[in-house]
Amino acid sequence: LSGEWRSAQPYKAPKIEIPEDLPNPKNERYLRAWTTLLVLKAKQHGGKMVVILSSRKAVLSAYEALSKQLPQGSVVLAQGLTGGLGKTLELFSEHPEKSIILATQRILHELPKILESVACVIIQKIPFEYSTHALNAMRLASFGDSFREYTVPKALLSLKKMLVMFADGKREVLLLDSRLHGTEYCSALADELS
Repeated sequence: LSGEWRSAQPYKAPKIEIPEDLPNPKNERYLRAWTTLLVLKAKQHGGKMVVILSSRKAVLSAYEALSKQLPQGSVVLAQGLTGGLGKTLELFSEHPEKSIILATQRILHELPKILESVACVIIQKIPFEYSTHALNAMRLASFGDSFREYTVPKALLSLKKMLVMFADGKREVLLLDSRLHGTEYCSALADELS
């Protein structure tokens, strides 16, 4: 994966908002900052939202934040907490105008089923793979600078694949990862998204 990635078709970036005032995801203030922003967007849209989170722990954090602060009648559907992925999508389809889905990247394969009912998509972080996973650790061992040569290009490719779904401009798209503004390794993608 090292070097520049080229697709067969030109990549059309969606209009995406990347808040610059969020702390780095590794900062202890990040959790409070992104959940606060999530609550504001949920109140603004009232529903018709899908939030793609980096882990089940993040789904739980978002669920706790939203459940306490949203107005009566809002429906927070959290993958693994309020039902499996199929049940979550089914419930969203019944009342999209007041529903918010919180899910991991597993939702991406099913998202086209409900995409027309979605007004806002929030992506919590650049989708880096976990280097502690045994298979990933084996892959990384074959690179001199595994982070720059494999991890970053793979994460950016995953993010681009995710964003292609939203290139039609029909919905607000937010990426809550300030590393796009503050790190050299993400600057190429940030340029493409501007």
